[in-house]
Amino acid sequence: MTRPSMKPPDPGDDTVQLLARIKQLEEQLADSEETLQAIRRGDADALVASPDHDSRRVYTLESADPPYQVLIEQIQEGAVTLSFDGTILYCNRRLATMFGVARQRLVGQRLHPFIRPADLPALSRLLQDAAHTVTRDELTVATADGREIPVYMSLNVLREDGREAVLCGILTDLAEQKRHVHVLAAANERLRREIAERERAEEALRQSQKMEAVGQLTGGLAHDFNNLLAGISGNLELLHRRIIQGRVLDLERYIEAAQGAARRAAAVTHRLLAFSRRQTLDPRPTDINRLVSGMAELIQRAVGPAVKLVVRPAGDLWTTRIDHGQLESALLNLCINARDAMPDGGPVTIETGNETIDLAHAALMDVAAGDYVVLAVTDTGSGMPDDVVQRAFDPFFTTKPLGQGTGLGLSMIYGFARQSGGSISIESTLGQGTTMRLHLPRFRGD
Repeated sequence: MTRPSMKPPDPGDDTVQLLARIKQLEEQLADSEETLQAIRRGDADALVASPDHDSRRVYTLESADPPYQVLIEQIQEGAVTLSFDGTILYCNRRLATMFGVARQRLVGQRLHPFIRPADLPALSRLLQDAAHTVTRDELTVATADGREIPVYMSLNVLREDGREAVLCGILTDLAEQKRHVHVLAAANERLRREIAERERAEEALRQSQKMEAVGQLTGGLAHDFNNLLAGISGNLELLHRRIIQGRVLDLERYIEAAQGAARRAAAVTHRLLAFSRRQTLDPRPTDINRLVSGMAELIQRAVGPAVKLVVRPAGDLWTTRIDHGQLESALLNLCINARDAMPDGGPVTIETGNETIDLAHAALMDVAAGDYVVLAVTDTGSGMPDDVVQRAFDPFFTTKPLGQGTGLGLSMIYGFARQSGGSISIESTLGQGTTMRLHLPRFRGD
């Protein structure tokens, strides 16, 4: 049996393979040299990443789509590609400007030296967690010139077939934002101080107005009660002298004069109680149309022949629950005031009506929203300026000459209306007249 002869290996085959391998390495070396020269010239943004025995992979902007090149280079945030140990594989110009280092010097370095030491643990957590999910945190960048810039860093992993995974990150400069926050905080603080100062000024004004009102109230009380006490004490003094002299005839007129002054003092007290809403009321279901009709003759006699009384009752008027005597007194007082506003005479109109007040108007009127019965008295007199309207319900405030009014009539009506759950309002125009409008809550019972 003849054995097949073994062909000795051809040394020429190994030489061919070796030469091919050398040529391949020379081409890769030339390509790497060309890339390196482009990086040094600044013509390309590149980094040799993840070296192995067979190849050296290069990430460049030239390999990206042109729209993304424009986008990455023009965004205001720093863009960076990192390996999992924090080595910078690529960064855009904004990040290099943020760090204060030329871009070609950043590529290949680790990110850690550019982060404030106190934030390095946070950076390590970001790099570790970014392999599994999107991670974000606030860090402080230590720039080459010694400045510290607060940034918000977001990292996400990028995996491509046939390539090693890398981390893509965005660093947002928070310095300007924090400056705006500080400016806004300072502005808010100034506003808070201005509001506090305004509130103090308003409180001082309210206190001043309150003291003025108290002074006016006490001055009016002192004046009225001084006159009333003078009437009482004077008549009692005359009565005492007559008795001592034995002149007992005609003593009743002094007693009646003293009693009249005492009754007027009681009336002043009653009106003050009405204004303070502390008087005792006897509210009953009331048909205001019937009340006005029953008072029409009395009111006409009170206002005199120069005034024409016009009554306009509303049909199907709702019922209200009110103190009869107080409402009659209030209506008579309003009509007398209307007469006094028309020295040459004219019409005084009494109107009734129903009105439903919504929440918005109720807040302006300081009453509860709901149904109200309206009683209005209108004259065609001289009217009132705004400053008088604002003070019309103040106790002892009056525009009438001395001795013709105590200034308690409208304040009494105001207190009575508020104590009854309603309100009173004034609509007045100089030279055209005034309307006083009472709103009294609707009563739904029997």
